[in-house]
Amino acid sequence: MSLMLGTELSKLCAEARNEILLVAPFIKAPVLERLLTEISLDVSLKCSVLPVGFPMK
Repeated sequence: MSLMLGTELSKLCAEARNEILLVAPFIKAPVLERLLTEISLDVSLKCSVLPVGFPMK
């Protein structure tokens, strides 16, 4: 992830007020962990996991 894109995503996570939906099928665990620390405990987090082998079109 480019530094600028990462900074913007981190800022969006920190500014979320009601809910956030993260769609990042190739995110690395340390990056996800860092983003999760930015999200307020009052914000509903939604995520979806694609099954292994799911065809990406």
